[in-house]
Amino acid sequence: MTTAHNLSDGYPIGSVARLTGVPVETLRTWERRYGVPSPMREQGGRRLFSGDEVERLRRIAELTKRGERVRDLASLDDAALGARLTALQGGPEPVPTVFRVAVLNGDAGDALAGLTPSGLTRIEVVASAPSVATLPAGIGPVDVIVLHAHDPAADIVAELDLARGRAGTDSAVVVASFMSRRVRRALSARRVRVVDTPRLSELRRIIEDTALVARLAAGSQTPVLSAAPRFDRDALVRLSNVQSELACECTNHLAALVMRMQAFELYSRQCEVEGGPDAELHRALAEGTAGARATMEALLTRLAVHDGLIAP
Repeated sequence: MTTAHNLSDGYPIGSVARLTGVPVETLRTWERRYGVPSPMREQGGRRLFSGDEVERLRRIAELTKRGERVRDLASLDDAALGARLTALQGGPEPVPTVFRVAVLNGDAGDALAGLTPSGLTRIEVVASAPSVATLPAGIGPVDVIVLHAHDPAADIVAELDLARGRAGTDSAVVVASFMSRRVRRALSARRVRVVDTPRLSELRRIIEDTALVARLAAGSQTPVLSAAPRFDRDALVRLSNVQSELACECTNHLAALVMRMQAFELYSRQCEVEGGPDAELHRALAEGTAGARATMEALLTRLAVHDGLIAP
């Protein structure tokens, strides 16, 4: 598999956890103890993982589920890992997961179709329409809507709400170079990700991550999205290091605490998805943590607004 190694195309650790099924804290432990994974680093120090590295981690994760030890797998090359996995599975490796995508107002929606940069999932463009009104009927539920917002004066929120109803999904990505703060807040309240005209490979990665989050939530059979995180990891890292206007370090400590809560929530969710006799317990742990995390994020928002770090 050939994968671009440009840092801007890399996967943050949260996305890697969703793609491989390995919790973030476990990935960090593997890196510290066994030197795997081996991330790239941006100038600011943030870890990013190439598509090849994600595929390598997926194979290691599959092998550990079959009783193999990470310490024994870390030194193996990709060919050896693939051969070992094929032998244990008794057949070829599974085909990539397919995500069904509807593209609206896009000039080249069909170009999105194909393997994502990780090589673990594939995008199928089931509809590419110039407007919501021309979205074909009978396409069935889709995983993600991609809406290109070319006209800043258009009612993007109403258009997206209509598209979500017709496509049978709440998961959406809005691509827009210019957008008012009011519209951004309205989309954020609907848990819609807004991106600023990314490259094709980056948009594929964003679609992949959005679909994975939605499927993880749906598989839990609980209203996970009702307590969706307000801050991504990059924002939390920034807040945990910012110089606050307060005469203390409450903002820093609270951001670090929220990061830990997010990590434990994801870990519990992964344990729940794996099933077993403790699935209900892990579901309760994940949901309880999500509720507590939402409360702490509301407090963190108040602090960040006070410091002028985010808009009220």
